[in-house]
Amino acid sequence: MLLATVLLIQGQALAPLTSGGTTAPTPQVEKTVTIFGRLQSDFTLSGAAGDEDASAVEFRRVRIGAKGNLSAAASYKVELDFASSSSPAKFADAYLQLKNIGPGAIKIGHFKEPFGLDELTSSRFITFMERSVVSGFAPARNHGIMMSNSTEELTWQAGTFWDADAYGEDSDADNNTSLGARVVYRPWVTDKGRTLLHLGASLQKRDGTKAFKAYPGSHESGSWSTTLTNADTTGLELAYTDGPLSLMGEYASTDSDEGEATAKSAQVSWFMGDQFRGYKTSSAAFERTKGASEGAWELAARWGDYDFSAVAGGNSGQAKGVAVNWYVDSNTRVMVDSTTVEPEGAENYSVMAVRFAFDF
Repeated sequence: MLLATVLLIQGQALAPLTSGGTTAPTPQVEKTVTIFGRLQSDFTLSGAAGDEDASAVEFRRVRIGAKGNLSAAASYKVELDFASSSSPAKFADAYLQLKNIGPGAIKIGHFKEPFGLDELTSSRFITFMERSVVSGFAPARNHGIMMSNSTEELTWQAGTFWDADAYGEDSDADNNTSLGARVVYRPWVTDKGRTLLHLGASLQKRDGTKAFKAYPGSHESGSWSTTLTNADTTGLELAYTDGPLSLMGEYASTDSDEGEATAKSAQVSWFMGDQFRGYKTSSAAFERTKGASEGAWELAARWGDYDFSAVAGGNSGQAKGVAVNWYVDSNTRVMVDSTTVEPEGAENYSVMAVRFAFDF
């Protein structure tokens, strides 16, 4: 009720006036509905569950959703994921966005907290099958309220969140909550990402517990996971593109009741033609590859390091990978990843995995 009252007063205060001093009518926008979806079929040929002789298959994501405008002042998105072995379907994004409220737009619902470039880039557009180890520090999706705005040079996002399950429900008796913010500055960006310099920083302050988890090989090759309490996490982002060449680096550190931990990653990718990674200033994240409508080839290499040695029972190690991506067209990809995982205190193992993916 309080939020509704504030928004109503804010909207009346910001409503445009006619020359006579009366409130001008809000421009009418037709309600729209766009249906979208994605499917990602993964084959882990070796390294499943950390065993180089084991293989596995899965649908990593099978999603369908709807998005659109409700009016000139409001939009929405609802997306379901059916690639879950524990439930018939679960929410990915499910939110309402109110535009032009005070200094920006307000998003309410279940969506990703603002942290990390690789994490906030859609799985349709990441370079490797799994995100970097730094993304293990990101809170991912929760139920909350976030305000954001962007210009050509600057993007900012800030919000408060409650830990929620895949249905957007806070079922944790400890009432875990967080405050998060992210700021990105772009000294330059041209042609939707053809050339770009991206400098970003994120901050998360969390009350309660959080699982830090990442998949250094493939989703089926196993993960590292450590649960920390009252973690304050910071992140730094750097990205540079110059046509087909793209560089990306990220760093994250956290200070918790159990101790400190860090992660870092570096990635380089190169298209063998005139294609380049698209970029969206409103989200400050990479978008669909430009120029791949008639096909493209992309080569990539990545290094990652995660260090939980200061935490009792924590995991540490490195992951080194290379990738070859064949873009059949702008919406269809075949991804081939080869990764060497080097966990401390355990034997190294290699992971070979292939993904067949499309979206619409």
